[in-house]
Amino acid sequence: MLCRCRSALSIYSATSSCSLGLPLERALGRVVTERPQDAEAVFGSIVDRARQELQLPDNIIEKTLRDAVRWGVETEDEDKEEILDEFLRRILPPSLTNYLP
Repeated sequence: MLCRCRSALSIYSATSSCSLGLPLERALGRVVTERPQDAEAVFGSIVDRARQELQLPDNIIEKTLRDAVRWGVETEDEDKEEILDEFLRRILPPSLTNYLP
């Protein structure tokens, strides 16, 4: 799935993200909501692979993960985006948090 993302990047702007698909988005959402203690390791592994194997730029990785988590977390909390952004600031590598709002 991420390989298709890389090939499509040439047509997207630097602020684009890649769609990971709803099943993967939901899986990441479950990591955040049900296994937050594992989130740093899971997201760190995803970031490492996206950098090394796909050579994706950090801003694309960050936006892709942020969008995936927002779609994957099923909640009606009106502060959802702020809560998730703060959570991602705490678990993502510092080089990626520069792109968070």
